[in-house]
Amino acid sequence: MWTGFKAYNDAFGHPEGDLVLKTVAKILLELARETDCVCRYGGEELVVILPNTDSKGAIEAAERYRAAFEKYPWTLRPITASFGVATLHADLTTTQELISRADKALYVSKEKGRNRVTHFV
Repeated sequence: MWTGFKAYNDAFGHPEGDLVLKTVAKILLELARETDCVCRYGGEELVVILPNTDSKGAIEAAERYRAAFEKYPWTLRPITASFGVATLHADLTTTQELISRADKALYVSKEKGRNRVTHFV
């Protein structure tokens, strides 16, 4: 999700990386609704599950998160985030397929220069 977390840890140390991770989680939790679920999915990846949210709402939420990271007064260097958004549809048969679509959209965001939101179409 965010750009170069491993590089950040390498440059500034794991305690500083942990602080960034905690701040990212805090920002996500502050912006999330009570019904949303925010969790870490991998080393640099977080997942936000937005129940009862259509594509437009999910894209808007991801853009709010992205903008919040961009505006936050980071102390050592700016932190940005790339987002991949996927929306549950009737043609989706598994949770894994939904996650796979979000992952593909995330990689498109990264390939297009990072610090952006991409929705799987």
